[in-house]
Amino acid sequence: MSILDDWIERAETPKTLGDWPAWEAIAPRGRDAKHGPETRLASMRCEKYEFVVPLATASSLLIQGLRLRMLAPSQRKNEDLVANLESLYQGKFRCIARIEFWPESPHFNKHWKRLGIQANVQGSHVHSTRLNSRLGEDAFLPFENLPCAEPIDEPTSFREAVNKIETIYNISGLKEIEAPPWNDQLF
Repeated sequence: MSILDDWIERAETPKTLGDWPAWEAIAPRGRDAKHGPETRLASMRCEKYEFVVPLATASSLLIQGLRLRMLAPSQRKNEDLVANLESLYQGKFRCIARIEFWPESPHFNKHWKRLGIQANVQGSHVHSTRLNSRLGEDAFLPFENLPCAEPIDEPTSFREAVNKIETIYNISGLKEIEAPPWNDQLF
């Protein structure tokens, strides 16, 4: 079995939560860290909540090296919510699927002609393992970042977004997680 076939199987097989996740505040990193502490407004915009939870089989046996990572802006409710399905590969976790809800900008599919998909995706979308595997293993490298996505229906709430994650990633029990501890004074 190739690594791409393994990732497709991991993404599509029924799963459940291997632990109970808790949202934690995280410091900006990667490209968000560039905005750093220059201004309070920029740094507040980059503050995020995250949870990472291992995944298990339907019979509650942990699936080695498979986890769900969710990220949500701390200061912007129901915006830019991301759910990554990550698999351990060569000693590092690699994102094998991503769902983006209420993104700040449209997604451009740079291989749209090759895959026969639309060039631009407005709104919420999924970077599925199966779609990106058609581009080969390089599509899963950090510099490629799962380059192709397809639109999904826009959720109307955090709860609806979680229901979509549960369905798309085939993870039971996700519906019960709490929303990030957004500051209600902002809304």
